[in-house]
Amino acid sequence: MELGTKLVIVFLVFVAVIGAVMAVSFRERKLANNSVESDMERDAASDARTMLAIFGAIVVGLFLALLVAWLVFF
Repeated sequence: MELGTKLVIVFLVFVAVIGAVMAVSFRERKLANNSVESDMERDAASDARTMLAIFGAIVVGLFLALLVAWLVFF
């Protein structure tokens, strides 16, 4: 497999990860806006799910950076 093809695959994975983070964030925001009353525990759980998606994406991004470095050199 050529280097360009490998990098396109890595880029598509990156776009998929960013898309997943955006989907989770927008879903949580929509659910928070639809609620009539404020519930501290529900809001905290929603924030936790959003932050988990964001920080999970950061870890995946770091892995992708290592993968790109490995693909370029080997």
